[in-house]
Amino acid sequence: MKNIFFILGLVLILASILLLIEFPDSNRMSMIAGATTAIGLTFNVVGFILKPKMQKI
Repeated sequence: MKNIFFILGLVLILASILLLIEFPDSNRMSMIAGATTAIGLTFNVVGFILKPKMQKI
């Protein structure tokens, strides 16, 4: 679960960067990219904070 949140956060941040590169003059895309960046950063923080499960031996 930790890795899923971390990878999903990185994908969302990458998507927001690509939106800004593809549509530099669009205010709507800039707003969507900002929201996507906030969600991506939140997922990265959650993925970093989650503790890995104890492995049973």
